[in-house]
Amino acid sequence: MTLPKPINVLIVASDTDYIAFTARLGTRYHIQHSRLGAEAISRVDGGHLDVLIVTDELPDMSGSDLLARFQDSGAKIASILIHEQFANFPTESAGHSELAEHLSKPVGEFTLMKAIDDAGARMQDRASS
Repeated sequence: MTLPKPINVLIVASDTDYIAFTARLGTRYHIQHSRLGAEAISRVDGGHLDVLIVTDELPDMSGSDLLARFQDSGAKIASILIHEQFANFPTESAGHSELAEHLSKPVGEFTLMKAIDDAGARMQDRASS
């Protein structure tokens, strides 16, 4: 039996409490953290990632702007955007073709794990086909 490849995840969030919460996911996934959108862009350029988790409010840009930059660069990464209120989110401006899921705060640990698993499986299936 072949075990699935571990999912490589980059979490882009400026909220230190949120980063501490997601650090617990490190037992299940390969986790990297970034506090700035510009730093996330350089990390994606420098390595393999399966899933990008972004909060919509970052110090240097919005999460939706970051996703748009990834789309423009041609990066193929499943993305999960976490924001305050889904009803107020301008979905037409997100436009990210690999966007796997929108999650509204607060996000539970099991909800986030399910979203990561689903997004990672889609990206790994795409890579193997």
